[in-house]
Parts: sequence; C-alpha cells; structure tokens
Amino acid sequence: MTESGGPVQRLSTPTGARRGVKSPGCHTDGAPSTGEDDPMATQRFLTLDDVAEILNVSWSQAYAMVRRRELRAIQVGGRGQWRVEKDELERFIQQKYAEAGGTLAAEEQVADGVDADSAR
Repeated sequence: MTESGGPVQRLSTPTGARRGVKSPGCHTDGAPSTGEDDPMATQRFLTLDDVAEILNVSWSQAYAMVRRRELRAIQVGGRGQWRVEKDELERFIQQKYAEAGGTLAAEEQVADGVDADSAR
C-alpha cells in the first residue's frame, strides 16, 4: 500500500529504465555494445528495415529486390519476416558498383566512338 492507501504499482522494467532501451552490455555478457546506432556493427543478419535504411530506399523497394532475387535473403518465422546476411548485402552493393562501372565504361566507349565519327 502507498501513503495514499492505494495498491503499490509494480513496474515491468527496472527502476529508472525505459522500455525499448537496452542497458549497456545487454546480451553481450557485460561487454559494452559498440556501434549501437549502426545496424551493421554487431549483427549477422539484418531486417529489411535495416537494409532499406542502409541503402536509403523504402522497405517496399528492399522487399522487391528480395522478390526479384537481386538480393539474397531468408524467410524466418511468420509471414513477412525476412533477414539478409551482412555479407550478402555487401556482395549486392559491390555487384551494383561493378554493374555501374561497366555501364560507365560502355557509355564512354560509345561517346568516344561518336566523337571520332563526328570529327571525320
């Protein structure tokens, strides 16, 4: 009972803690977490929300890449629970850079060919 006579209300979180905020070292055997703001710093798998944030696209665009099999992912749990391995996301990004580099090289060759033809 409290001083006002009402029942004591129990908190589901420890005193001073806020819901959704992990204490330092939570799930890390007491070691402080590094890169808490960076989703790629400590996890093996990323959610589609994480992928969308990293690529600066919407969740729907990230999901479309998975559906089109451009980005490899696994489905876990219930419906709509997709996970992308960090290494797969890095491979995807490198592949896109390679494609962009090949496209730029081809465009430069075409531009050089057009310039050579117009000079004749």
